[in-house]
Amino acid sequence: MSWQSIVDGGMVGTDMIDQGAAFNPAARCMAATTGFKVTRVEYDDIYKTFTDQGPMWKVGITLGGVKYVGVSATPRLIHCRAGTRGLVAFRAKGCMCLATYKPPIAAPSAIFIMEALADDINNDVYHITVKVEDELLAKT
Repeated sequence: MSWQSIVDGGMVGTDMIDQGAAFNPAARCMAATTGFKVTRVEYDDIYKTFTDQGPMWKVGITLGGVKYVGVSATPRLIHCRAGTRGLVAFRAKGCMCLATYKPPIAAPSAIFIMEALADDINNDVYHITVKVEDELLAKT
C-alpha cells in the first residue's frame, strides 16, 4: 500500500477528515490531498510541539494561513482548533501525519480516526517502510 492510499483511504476516505498529509522523518511530504500545502516552517512548528507544547499553548499553531489554538498535546498526538475547524497531528513509526476537519465532523471522530491510523502504522498493518536515507537525513 502506498502513502497516498493511506491518506486517501485511511484519512479522507473515512469522511471524518477534510484534508491530510503524511511526512517522512526528513520532513518530505510523501502524500497529501490535493491542494493541502504545509510549509517547512509549519511542519517544524508542529513537529516540535510533540516534545515542547509551550509555544502551542502561548501562540497556537498556524497551518495554511489558519491559526489554531491548542486543545491537547501528548508526545504522540496534537489537537488544535480554529472555531469549528480543527487540526490533528500524530507521530508514528517513520512518519508524521496531519489532518484537518470541519463541520459537520466533530473533534472526537477526527481524533479517533487519526489515533486508529497511528496504531495501524505502528503495528505494520499497511506494511509501509521509510527509506533509510530519509531517516538519516532527519538526524542531521
